[in-house]
Amino acid sequence: MTRRIVRVLIFAACFLYGSRSMAVLMMEPAPALPIELTPTTQAINYELLGGSLRIHLRGTSLLPHVEGDALVRNRPEGTHAQIVFSGLVPAARLGPEYLTYVVWAVSPEGAAINLGELIPRGTACQMTVTTRLRVFALIVTAEPYFAVSKPSAAVVIEGDSSQLQEKATVPIEIKYEGSEDANVTPVDLRTLPADPRTPPHLLQARRALQIAAAAGAEATAPDVFGKAHNLWNEAEDDFAIGKSRAVVEAEACAAIEATEEVRLITVQRREQKELENALLKSEATDRQLMREEAGKSVLPSDSGQSR
Repeated sequence: MTRRIVRVLIFAACFLYGSRSMAVLMMEPAPALPIELTPTTQAINYELLGGSLRIHLRGTSLLPHVEGDALVRNRPEGTHAQIVFSGLVPAARLGPEYLTYVVWAVSPEGAAINLGELIPRGTACQMTVTTRLRVFALIVTAEPYFAVSKPSAAVVIEGDSSQLQEKATVPIEIKYEGSEDANVTPVDLRTLPADPRTPPHLLQARRALQIAAAAGAEATAPDVFGKAHNLWNEAEDDFAIGKSRAVVEAEACAAIEATEEVRLITVQRREQKELENALLKSEATDRQLMREEAGKSVLPSDSGQSR
């Protein structure tokens, strides 16, 4: 069987039920935990609190055993945070739709900025992030791939501001991509068939393409979807012929970023179409009401009245 046929079969398997005898993406995940939307958190005014501050980070009910802290420093070019976590588990433990973790800075207006992928080494992780924001909340979410533009509902870690002065915190409402977990499109998200040696970002690229295709990206933006698909093809081909892990990971990351671009285009065009349809419907309703009002205002015929 040629590599291209194998690749097509792998992609098709993203949409089909796979048998349990197949090699799978990873160890069989535990049953998905119920994900409850976390609508609010506390932003911290780091500028008000001085040059540097150590913030405790705690796991939510999804990962209650996670502990961490962030050493946050104000710099002229932005705010830097050195983050350390312990007690992490693979994201797939939360459900087969999740493959990684992402760190976010959430502004007082509720807008979230993707600060980067959190990659555990065993159960621990260290990373440094930077943002231009001076007032923000730090949160971590479980995601299907690292390049998501807005956070999922699966908030697993958040900053603990309970020991800070009240004037240094701001309650904020997190703005997700919808009222529900929009990053996880309602498609068959069973564990993807995969070689156990498959690089993590290649798995994420497969998931990203699955989600974009289910959202209608191929029909809505075929050119951009084709670019993302070609990048994924390159990564799959190079993995199949045994190229270095670094090469495959780099190609897969490019595919993921291109796929998120086409997914966003698809969402925006769909929302624009829905808005246009709503306007047309509203205009049609207004015209109908005007006709009805005009009919009511017509006087009865004068025939039969005084001669």
